[in-house]
This record gives sequence, structure tokens and C-alpha cells, in this order.
Amino acid sequence: MKRYFPITVVLLLFLGMGACSPATPIPEKPTPTVQPIPTQPYYPLTTATGVQVIDQVLNAVARGDSQNLLSLVEFFEAKCTQQSGLGGPPKCREAEAEGTPVEVLAFIGSEGGHLRKDELENGLRIKATGVYTVYEVNTAVVSSEQYYPVGNYVIVFVNEGEHAATALRIGESGIVRIDEMIDSSPESLRAVVEREASKVILAPKN
Repeated sequence: MKRYFPITVVLLLFLGMGACSPATPIPEKPTPTVQPIPTQPYYPLTTATGVQVIDQVLNAVARGDSQNLLSLVEFFEAKCTQQSGLGGPPKCREAEAEGTPVEVLAFIGSEGGHLRKDELENGLRIKATGVYTVYEVNTAVVSSEQYYPVGNYVIVFVNEGEHAATALRIGESGIVRIDEMIDSSPESLRAVVEREASKVILAPKN
């Protein structure tokens, strides 16, 4: 356990020592050198790309406006399934019959799934601190799955939460899928950009 002495005791001891010993000149301290603050290897959330749908999403994330961000979600309709297992169509709820049409937003993380509209009533929040990259998807290389669309653009955010990076996939009018990046190392993220991008709008800084 660390021991701490009261500040008053220390000061009294110091003054007492000074009264019994001759005064000595206090050497001048060298002027500290101001170190420049290193530039973060990410773009600020307020960065504009000139692509309207992307900038709308960036603006909503930058302002922490979860309701506005939710309004930019491009839900899609699919028929639910009662079959278990990963992937495929959205899962039916207990009271829903097989094939019931539902509106969902796809997400991929450690496993894939879909979010219903009523699960996002409180808004969609991305706890991001910066933008890693923005790129246009090469649809000749990355084919869109029926229940997990890849979108036209991808914004990769650097997060402050549990997942180090999140990719929002953007369609013609809004967000079509959320990807939690399992491996968010610079090497892995760069590999994703190199594999998927037909055009890089904001190139990675690191």
C-alpha cells in the first residue's frame, strides 16, 4: 500500500531545513521544448466528400444525431424464415408465419443478421472518433447477396467502443448494411479496400 504524507508536514520540514542552512541560489530551469501534437491518422467526422448521400451520413454521425442517422437507413423488405442457422433471410419472430414480409437492415459481425425497424426506435448510433477511409464498391468484384447488400459506397469509421472499426455500406439513398470489422488492423483494413474499391474517395492515412 502506498503511503502519502500530508502536504503541510512536508512544507514545515522544508521550511525548517531552510532556516538552519545557508541560502543557496536556485538554478534556472531550462525552458521546456514544446513538442508538436502528433496528427491522428484518420479524417475528422466533419470531412466532406462531395457525394451527397455519403456526406449526409457523415454529418449525422459527426453530430451524434441518432434519429437523423436512422432516417438515412435504406430498409429492404424480405420474407422471414423460421429456419435456424446463420445467413439467409431474416428470422421470423414467434408470432410470425413463414414467409411474412418484414423490413430489415442487414448487419455483419462475428455472425450475420438483420435488425427490424422497431428495434431501432431509439435511433442508430455510431460511436466513432474518425473516418478511416471512404471508397466506391467495385460491383464487378464484390457481388451483392440477396439478404446482405454491399451497397455502392463504404465508409469505414474508427470507433471508441468495443469494436475498433465499423463499416457503413451506403446504397443510392442511405445505409443498407452495417459491418463490425472483426480484424481492424491497418493491414486488414487496407486489404479490404484493395479488394473491394473501384475508386478510393478518402485514402487511408496510415
